[in-house]
Amino acid sequence: MSKVICDVCGTTYPETASQCPICGCAKPETAKAVSTDGSVEGTGYTFVKGGRFSKSNVRKRNKDVKPLREMPKEQHPWEDEEDDAQQVTEQSNRGLVIALVLLLLAIAAVLAYIIINFFGLPSESGKQTEPSSTTASDTTGSDDSTEDTGNPEIPCTDIVITEDSADLKVGDYWLINATATPENTTDLFTYESSDPAIATVSDQGKVTVLVAGEVTITVRCGEVTKTVKVVCIEDTPVPPDEPVTPDVPDNADDWKLRSNDITFYREGESSNMFRGTTSLLLITFTSDDETIVTFEDGVATAVGEGTTKIHAEYNGRKFSCIIRCVFASDDATTGGDAPTVDNATVNISHTDVTVKVGESFNLTLKDAAGTPAVVTWKAAKEGICTITNNKITGASVGNTIISTEYEGQTYACIVYVKAS
Repeated sequence: MSKVICDVCGTTYPETASQCPICGCAKPETAKAVSTDGSVEGTGYTFVKGGRFSKSNVRKRNKDVKPLREMPKEQHPWEDEEDDAQQVTEQSNRGLVIALVLLLLAIAAVLAYIIINFFGLPSESGKQTEPSSTTASDTTGSDDSTEDTGNPEIPCTDIVITEDSADLKVGDYWLINATATPENTTDLFTYESSDPAIATVSDQGKVTVLVAGEVTITVRCGEVTKTVKVVCIEDTPVPPDEPVTPDVPDNADDWKLRSNDITFYREGESSNMFRGTTSLLLITFTSDDETIVTFEDGVATAVGEGTTKIHAEYNGRKFSCIIRCVFASDDATTGGDAPTVDNATVNISHTDVTVKVGESFNLTLKDAAGTPAVVTWKAAKEGICTITNNKITGASVGNTIISTEYEGQTYACIVYVKAS
């Protein structure tokens, strides 16, 4: 009796049956009869358990019955059915793979969005980028917008001047004592003489009388201005053949040198060493070595490198000061702390200052065009001075170096603080 094999479960049953006795599937009209050993008639192929389309039977058929490909189509029409089933399976698998890949890409995009916007990623500068809703118009800005430098501008609202007038003689010097309000203003002081031919004024407010007359010194700090009236009086000339016997005023002993040890860092640098109300004509100013420092009318000027002393003497009183002229930044006498100054591009307002406890002065940098530079000053020793923007105030007796870095250069000022 001929038998057929069930395509679903692989059960062999008599061909007279209308369905498989195991799984109940109907016998296909194209079912092939098999012999008792399980081979398909006319093919020499033996099915194994699992059905004609099971993986084991498909692999076995593809491997062992390769010569069936050479047989005429009419002898094995079932191959077309199997090929069609395999193509449908491959197409279904391909669609499934594509859908799975798209799903994974979508998940990755969502995760990246969450990480960037809520956790932040390191930026090029090493900081984390925070979520921002800034629009293109916010970031573009206008042409006249200014970049935030981190140092907010604090405008000056008032200027307080200790004396708004002075009577000076030709050759005298006078320092204008001006204080800005508020103390932490970022505006800088500037001084201007109405007639420099009569009297000049330096960037630090030092008035120098040249000839007799009257001038007005304008003091500016930001948008605020104040004026100081200076009357310059000519001394009575003395015939050259008569000895000079100047009158000694009651306050003839009210004078001194403002420091006993300073350092100059560039040739031509000068400093007014005289402090007091005694006439400069009564005091004798000398220098031990004028090839290093000259000392005339109370002003010491650096000429060459080296160390020397200057002296001021009158009426039995004598004051001396050691001056070191170090023009090289790596000179051993400075211990490597000498400031490196390029006078052609940037100028520092002070290099050596003596103040009392509670007194203040403005320390600034200006470029070749005279524009103040925004810098941060720091003290080598703590507790000697307090620093508020460009304002340096004596805090306790001692000395320190106030310095800053600007465009790769170091600029410094030695500050001596004396008791009030």
